[in-house]
Amino acid sequence: VNYTFTFTNKGTSELIIKDVKSSCGCTAALLSNSNLKPGQEGTIKVEFDTKNRAGKNTKTITVQSNDPKDPTKILTIYTDVIKKGS
Repeated sequence: VNYTFTFTNKGTSELIIKDVKSSCGCTAALLSNSNLKPGQEGTIKVEFDTKNRAGKNTKTITVQSNDPKDPTKILTIYTDVIKKGS
């Protein structure tokens, strides 16, 4: 399962993404650009490996930045994996 989160730097100075971590090894996150100028858009592409993960799943991506008001953001994906043949 793939999903892309899109975000915009709405601040007045450069936004620096310091770290992006997924909640488990079954989820990968790829950041488009770690430094965004004011008004610039970025993406975080998330890929969740559904193998052996039938049923409801919740996975999180933690994003650390230099945002002075909210330096940590949690992105969440929800899936309901249906086992083939069910």
